[in-house]
Amino acid sequence: MTATVSKLTGQDLIDHVNLHNDCCSKSEMCLDAGYVNKNGGPAFTDFYTALLEAKTDLNQMPESEESQSGADWYDNMTEQAQSLYDQIEDMCPEFAKFTTEQCDDFMNELDDIGITTAQQFEDAYYMQFDSYKAEAEFAEELMCQVTPNLEESPVFFAIDWQRVWDHSLSYDFSTIEFDGTTYFFHNN
Repeated sequence: MTATVSKLTGQDLIDHVNLHNDCCSKSEMCLDAGYVNKNGGPAFTDFYTALLEAKTDLNQMPESEESQSGADWYDNMTEQAQSLYDQIEDMCPEFAKFTTEQCDDFMNELDDIGITTAQQFEDAYYMQFDSYKAEAEFAEELMCQVTPNLEESPVFFAIDWQRVWDHSLSYDFSTIEFDGTTYFFHNN
């Protein structure tokens, strides 16, 4: 992350967002544009306000803008929810590409499995897979991590990893299938 002395505004801010939208988290994009709060964290309200003003001033507003801007959505969350959002984005960079509605949906699914704080997310999150057989891949990956030299065993290729998940691991882990990815969390 590079330190920016002054805040980007106008077309410079729009160009910055367009350039970094696919490769940076929202936090990084905000900080790199010079929008830093007193604690050194991202000043999302100022950032999104400046972006909205720049798009309005330069007539670059899309015809149908979301009913609630990202800044309003973030600012309207409780401090606990903001911390959870920040933790998710730090550990799962693809999360920054989701819309506010998708973020709400994901956080609601987390709530359904008992994860409501940043610390709970950090403690429970294990890994994710972008595969149609994510549970079997997870079981294989986990068992290879906890059992040294398992891959050298002659029975390794005969293991039905989906059955290992179904009959052993599914009791210790919860999953969330979201946007083509399966997220695995330790049950606490």
